[in-house]
Amino acid sequence: MKSTPHFLLLLPLAGAMLAGCATSGPAPMIEPPIAPVSVACAQPGGAGGRPVQAGAAEQALERVQVTADPENAGVIMSRGWRKSREGDRDATIALFDLALARADTDTPVDRIHWSYGWAMFNLEDFGCALAHFNEARKAAPDQVRWLPQTMAVTYWRLGDRDTAVRWYDHAARNEPGCWADPKTAGRCTRAWLPPERRALSELFAAWKRFRVG
Repeated sequence: MKSTPHFLLLLPLAGAMLAGCATSGPAPMIEPPIAPVSVACAQPGGAGGRPVQAGAAEQALERVQVTADPENAGVIMSRGWRKSREGDRDATIALFDLALARADTDTPVDRIHWSYGWAMFNLEDFGCALAHFNEARKAAPDQVRWLPQTMAVTYWRLGDRDTAVRWYDHAARNEPGCWADPKTAGRCTRAWLPPERRALSELFAAWKRFRVG
């Protein structure tokens, strides 16, 4: 397969600062306080109560015309992210699924699932986002510095406040220089999108109440 450095530039901004306060050296192994649940993702065409349309994925791929470098997982993943920012759920799913099928050493499965999760998060399909974050975790369990805070905001948007706060507490204990103070948390999430930052702000306030209590 043809490799390319483009995926380094086109990864979702949403997670670009997840490890922004990381120290030098390998990331520590993180044993999550609560095992993530597996949530199945709806198929293309199934969002917002719409019925699943036969061939929706194929139609979406045809619509976005994946012709340039069709074997390159990084390029395909980047197009999937852009489609998520346009609100095109069917094309997002179709492109990310294709990227997973084309995964290689330059764009491995865990990175695709991680980006896929943020794409679905910003499409407000939080159950699907959680499922992909969990798949990213399983694919690369030694590279999970991003996991606690990501699971925290996702559970928060799912409405599971208790689990979200416990995940955030784990993040704050694991990397206090990033997540235990609102100013440092703000710096570590400069590249997050507005919905993600709002969720984090609400979650931080709940976590502070949890710590005081």
